Amino acid sequence: MISLTFKVWCPRCLFEIWHTVKAKGAAGLHILVVNKKDIGELFGEVDVRKAQASLESDRVRILAEIEADVGHKQLSLSIKEALVSSADREATEALAKMRQAYAEAALAAEDACANAVIVAEAAGAHEKARAHRAARRKLRRVLLKLLEQQSSQQGPEHPDTLTLMADVAWMLNGQMKYKEAEGLQRQ
Repeated sequence: MISLTFKVWCPRCLFEIWHTVKAKGAAGLHILVVNKKDIGELFGEVDVRKAQASLESDRVRILAEIEADVGHKQLSLSIKEALVSSADREATEALAKMRQAYAEAALAAEDACANAVIVAEAAGAHEKARAHRAARRKLRRVLLKLLEQQSSQQGPEHPDTLTLMADVAWMLNGQMKYKEAEGLQRQ
């Protein structure tokens, strides 16, 4: 995988992009955009014919080879596809990390609330115990929603989905929701 920062065109970059697209398709490119506010403008400007070089003869030679092989339009289109794919991949990965961090925090909060229920009941503080039980129910709903999102985004067999599924099943078991826990464990 190669990285390309737009507005820094050079014959070597163009040559590497061309050969990466030939070998791996647009998915082989990883696009870096330094100034995110310019991304829309950059997308419209992608044209391999705008490559710059210290020696004009290098630029002309590489562009002629590209034109003879895949054509400048196809390579420009592949770069645009890579830009879309790279942005989508970056967003998907960021959302997955956010869901994972949120799930870990929710699981820790649920565990703390479970302990608080036990201590509050032992101390006769029944109102506090009820409040912590209510918090556990909310956390259960949140975690089940996160699991649903994780499964739809990354698939039911993805390792992160399976880990979250096991964690939620463990939590449900601790809340004496045995049938729900068993259903998740069987998946």
